[in-house]
Amino acid sequence: MFLIDSFGHLGRRVAMSTLFLYLSVWKSVMKELDKQILEDVEPVLEGMGYFAVEIRTVIQKSGPRVYVVITKRGGVNIEDTAEVLQILRPRIQLLLDTQDVYLEVSSPGIDRVLKDFREFRAFVGRGVRVLREGQKEWIGGVIDSVEKDLLHLRKDEREITIPFAQIKKAKLDYTEEVHGPYGV
Repeated sequence: MFLIDSFGHLGRRVAMSTLFLYLSVWKSVMKELDKQILEDVEPVLEGMGYFAVEIRTVIQKSGPRVYVVITKRGGVNIEDTAEVLQILRPRIQLLLDTQDVYLEVSSPGIDRVLKDFREFRAFVGRGVRVLREGQKEWIGGVIDSVEKDLLHLRKDEREITIPFAQIKKAKLDYTEEVHGPYGV
């Protein structure tokens, strides 16, 4: 249903719903592109000893921007990011069929928000804080293991098991590593 005002313009409701539909489709296309890039570069990164935490693509007038977040045992330094950038740039240029790719490679940061199952798996042995659905207090601990639908944390010699379905938000927290049984 189209709403046209007295000046012959489409109503705000139609314009907003069209914009929402466009943005939803665009977001879906971008997620698919991110997935495609991940599938292409993940074996290369794993062969180099890295884990792809996140790949995010943004299309701009100047060309595509690809953001790659990597990690490895012992952490990531500036030389690691430079090495990965040099290896991935030609692959991503071929995949996107353009030389005008802005590529940024970074480490996850000390307080990264964990977004999906893959990330929890990547950070086994690292400190994390978890906020569960319906709760106001965060639970802290070190990621001990990750199963299909369960997160196992260690806190002061006890195990805490949290179903992924109950996790509202989670982020890395190095203080859990320093003060916990895995501390340095």
